[in-house]
Amino acid sequence: NKLGLTKDEIGTGEKSLLYSDYRDFTPPEWKTVEEEHWAFYRNWIAEIARFRGMTTGRVDSLARGRVWTGSQAEANGLIDTVGYFEHALKVACDLAGIGDRRRVALVHLPARMGIIQTIMSRAALEDVAAYALYRVFFDMKSPGEELFIRHELERPVR
Repeated sequence: NKLGLTKDEIGTGEKSLLYSDYRDFTPPEWKTVEEEHWAFYRNWIAEIARFRGMTTGRVDSLARGRVWTGSQAEANGLIDTVGYFEHALKVACDLAGIGDRRRVALVHLPARMGIIQTIMSRAALEDVAAYALYRVFFDMKSPGEELFIRHELERPVR
């Protein structure tokens, strides 16, 4: 508002502004959103049932927002087996035809950055730019005042 920026929206069809952030849903729109939700849910449980060899009723009785542990999911037929990292690595190597797992290099992302990389990172540069814009628009004492860019680390270092 201080900068005089506004946002407009243009609808091109009956439901094109359904998810507008300017207003709440109308009762017919709520009905549409609810119908879309349940259509997605029914399709989701049908796909699970198809791939797990179950009925949709069985999948529905297990679903409905529940969270299962790995052991419970396995007991209920929702997963093939409980595996851990080493098991996943073995399966991936088998599928890729890699017989010698020592040929696989594990890369941890994001990689640790040195001090120069940190200073030159996109996040640091964005922080500097945001600070500069803040100073230009909200914090200058007089119209002729010079702008000096200063960056202070505001986030706690972990």
